Amino acid sequence: MAGKPDEPLSIEIKPLGEEDRNRWNILARGYKTFYETTLPGSKYEEVWRDC
Repeated sequence: MAGKPDEPLSIEIKPLGEEDRNRWNILARGYKTFYETTLPGSKYEEVWRDC
C-alpha cells in the first residue's frame, strides 16, 4: 500500500477468502483478548462461516 509520497494510495476491498482465514482468526481473537472477553472455539468457526 505504501508508495512514494506523491503517489495516490490504492486500497483493494474484496470478500474474505480461505487464504484470509488465519489472519482473520488472529484479528478476531486479538479483539476479544483486548476487550477481556472469550468465545468458545466453535463460535469462531460459526462466525467465519457466516463471513
